[in-house]
Amino acid sequence: MAEELKIHIVCSYCKGTGKSLMTVGEDCYICGGTGHFEWGRFNTLVPTCKVASCINSTEYLALSDPAKDGVKIVLSCGFVDMGDGQWARTTLFTIFGEASVTRVALIAMFG
Repeated sequence: MAEELKIHIVCSYCKGTGKSLMTVGEDCYICGGTGHFEWGRFNTLVPTCKVASCINSTEYLALSDPAKDGVKIVLSCGFVDMGDGQWARTTLFTIFGEASVTRVALIAMFG
């Protein structure tokens, strides 16, 4: 079995130190303290235009204003991680319930 190609890039947030710039002694939240990240680690990173294409307009219009703001925040990121348990996915699944057309479309698109 062939090994997955992984590209190591110096973390632009911590500048390769592996340490958080905000909290002394904590590891960088982007690279996990390694000082670099592997491009393969972000294989669930997707452009938000793909996420937007899953949103049912009728369901969106029926949302409360705070819920609409939540959707707008996710979509304003440009790219989001739609992996299981990640912020964008969790936020959208909280806003769009289990029986929603939008949630079904998100699962069909991203698993």
